[in-house]
Amino acid sequence: TLIGELPVATRCIRFTNADNPDLVVKSTLESTTNCEECVVVTDLYGSSPSNIAHALARELSCSVVHGLNLAMLIRAYNYAELPLDEWIEHMMEGARRAIFCGNTPP
Repeated sequence: TLIGELPVATRCIRFTNADNPDLVVKSTLESTTNCEECVVVTDLYGSSPSNIAHALARELSCSVVHGLNLAMLIRAYNYAELPLDEWIEHMMEGARRAIFCGNTPP
């Protein structure tokens, strides 16, 4: 395994284009029991997942991070012990550093 046991509670919210975004938000909020220092991570700003993430963030008073990629996710799990602001910055830095053009990473 790459990481082993996940160091933070993780939840994937699954939905399709046929689902009503308002109902996705409602059902997610109904099934969310604890959201201390939670972060909602999504791929593309302005997309349906992004809009749902922002609706959840308004209700849960949490942060939304856009640009999800595998490097960001691995960083999130590897630096879970950091304070929330530093943790988010490490996640974003991991995502940025994973994007490059060429055969040799910067």
